[in-house]
Amino acid sequence: MPSKTEQVTKSISMVAVKDLVPHPKNPRTAPSKAHAAELLRSIQAKGIRVPLIVCRHPTLKDRFEVLAGHRRLAAAKAAKLKTVPIIVEVLDDKEALEFMVAENVEREDLHPLEKAAGYQALLDTGWDLDSIASRFGKTPALIARRIQLMRLIALSLHYTTQREKRKKGCRIFHL
Repeated sequence: MPSKTEQVTKSISMVAVKDLVPHPKNPRTAPSKAHAAELLRSIQAKGIRVPLIVCRHPTLKDRFEVLAGHRRLAAAKAAKLKTVPIIVEVLDDKEALEFMVAENVEREDLHPLEKAAGYQALLDTGWDLDSIASRFGKTPALIARRIQLMRLIALSLHYTTQREKRKKGCRIFHL
């Protein structure tokens, strides 16, 4: 962390939209159509005013993974922009994941299941409940409940789809 007297300057670059890919572990899913349409209109009228935060793609040369600004990237594509402003962060996979979760977890429009997915991703990379709770100012019990909710929904979906598959299989034999 820089001292109070140390100046930190991050440069803003313009990069081709085609060279940006959404980070696969972004806890945020698709925004509502109303928010997406509103953002698209804003970008069409004024362009992108806040740079996207990216890191270099781990395997694709000259490509970047978006850490913050996924909705802006989607709107830029819809608006057929050729380039967008970016700030490049140098982060390893764990730091990038923490950055994305931190960037999104306090948003009002983030669904509790999306928050849970972010917390689960941190658990999957070696974090424990107490560390996650401390980092994000939550209680370990809240983090555990969110993750449990996500797991229960996934389990319910699994059993529902299995039951539907069995029903379809039985129908084939009762023709």
